[in-house]
Amino acid sequence: MLVCFCLLNDTGIKNSCPYLKNKSHLIDYLMIRSIEIRVFGKVQGVFYRQNTINKAFELGLIGHVQNMEDGTVLIRAQGESKDVDTLVEWCHRGPQEAEVSEVKVLEVALQDFSGFIILR
Repeated sequence: MLVCFCLLNDTGIKNSCPYLKNKSHLIDYLMIRSIEIRVFGKVQGVFYRQNTINKAFELGLIGHVQNMEDGTVLIRAQGESKDVDTLVEWCHRGPQEAEVSEVKVLEVALQDFSGFIILR
């Protein structure tokens, strides 16, 4: 992960930044989000949880995933905004065997996760 420390003013970056050209890019880059995803359809018994962990590791996210009694999969994920968005996009497809009918996403407060795990 690249961390860029630049001074900002009202018009953008005060000191030139070799990585980011304006204030909005810096804010987008550093924005951390925490979300709850509920996935509906044929999503249990198709390795959805394990594939979610694989995708989360690939994206550098932290959180957890678990099967719910109502047949859905619940995911809590936290990380850089663009990576969280990528996970949500992936959830609409899931693993090859899954048949996703609906995905609901809620923004939630940041949490103290230390990795990405399966909750049972």
